[in-house]
Amino acid sequence: MGIIVTGLNHRNSTFSVREALALTNEQLSGALEQLRDYIDHGVILSTCNRTEIYTTSTNQKNASLSIDRFIECQFGVKADQLGESLYKFEDEKAVEHLYRVAGSLDSLILGESEILGQVRHAYSVASEAGLASGVLAHVFHNALRVGKRVRTETNIGRNALSVSRAAIETAKRIMDDLQSIKGIIVGAGDASKLAGQALNDAGVSNLVVVNRTEAHGQFLANQLGGTTAPFSDLDALIETSDLIVSATGAQGQIVNAHAVEIAMKHRVSRPLVILDMAMPRDIDPNVAKIPGVHLFTMYDLELVAEENRKERALEAIKAESIVQLEMNQFREWWRTQAVIPTIKSIRNHVESVRKNETSRSLNKLSELSDEQREVIEKLTKSIVTKILDQPTRKLKERNDQRLTQAARELFEINDDSYLT
Repeated sequence: MGIIVTGLNHRNSTFSVREALALTNEQLSGALEQLRDYIDHGVILSTCNRTEIYTTSTNQKNASLSIDRFIECQFGVKADQLGESLYKFEDEKAVEHLYRVAGSLDSLILGESEILGQVRHAYSVASEAGLASGVLAHVFHNALRVGKRVRTETNIGRNALSVSRAAIETAKRIMDDLQSIKGIIVGAGDASKLAGQALNDAGVSNLVVVNRTEAHGQFLANQLGGTTAPFSDLDALIETSDLIVSATGAQGQIVNAHAVEIAMKHRVSRPLVILDMAMPRDIDPNVAKIPGVHLFTMYDLELVAEENRKERALEAIKAESIVQLEMNQFREWWRTQAVIPTIKSIRNHVESVRKNETSRSLNKLSELSDEQREVIEKLTKSIVTKILDQPTRKLKERNDQRLTQAARELFEINDDSYLT
């Protein structure tokens, strides 16, 4: 059994490439159903800065090709067109990568708190779809534990910026005083909630939540002490607002350059800051060309991220140590995955022989009572258990691949159970 991750992130791909392969939470279940046509086990992790597909297979080459075909079908992009933007890790490297992701060590914002919940959500959705079991479930459970350990045993998350807070810090560079501004939050999901909380913490009290589902928008507005407005009023609200934070799961752009241009003609020398935190983007990129408008996307957060990374370098070293300790435990567990199925196969093989031989002998002893037959059954089971106890225990203790293979040959075990 092999573990494979195929993906891309902010480190090695452009914003436009990540946008092309992004999935919203609403699209995730459908993508998993599509993935089922290509592989038996899989988890898709898609955030604003990465899209990754984790899978397990007894044939890693075929699985890798299947993932490539899935990417082409789901996103309309051939894997070979992605070039060096697309990475593939196998076995230990794949697991270590997932551990680092869950521990926020591979995040754009080092130490950010959102990624652990995103990993949990990705695993949960895949598990509900019946695609995350066995080895994959074990690895993801471990990854979640790694993420928790990093947050509780180091200070990497202490006063760390989330992606949402980094966006607000970016806005501060344009606006000196956030307390007097009027802000619009477009969307009512987790990213919108975190951005709203960051705005509250920065002193912004005049917030309007705009969402297609008004009940969800009202719920978030109540949490933030703001008000709501129907989605149809969004273009009109631009004229009277100073800051727009957009983080929807929309399939297309929800704010176009024409609407912003009209709104800016009615504003009196007031800058407009727009933070597009959606992936794919909510805001027409041409908005950035309009005088007085400052448009920031996930790409623009990299400068803030680098400053944040330098401040947390020492804690990152501690977090990396946790990852390596957990990797040592994984390696020990991983090594047993070949020998344990072999031991089970040996026991099953010997039990089958015991059953057949005992049954044949008992058929010749028709005068025996049921109680006597039961005694013989227990006796033969006990003999088999004692005979197998020491050799199987040694197999497990030694956990040596050559010894395991020799045992399989001795007992003529030809199935592939040791691979599953």
